[in-house]
Amino acid sequence: MNQAPLTYKELQDMKVGDIYYISTNKVNVRFMVKTLPKESYNKKIRSLQLKWSASVIDDEDLNFLATESVMEYGPFVYEQPASVGVTDIGFK
Repeated sequence: MNQAPLTYKELQDMKVGDIYYISTNKVNVRFMVKTLPKESYNKKIRSLQLKWSASVIDDEDLNFLATESVMEYGPFVYEQPASVGVTDIGFK
């Protein structure tokens, strides 16, 4: 699959209950958004950040932090699983 991760702006638009995926070369993790992304300004790094929480279906909660100025470091959130032939977590 050839898709790009969500941008900072797209992450801002997530809604509670939405389903998204974190994908790496070893795993796809399906999660549901639990709290709306909350934006704040980090003075130390001079960048906007988004924080939100999510839960892996039938498993643990996750806390996310995305920094606008360094989105190339993740988190890499996708609308569909981005890796093929890897372990899937949180799928039914």
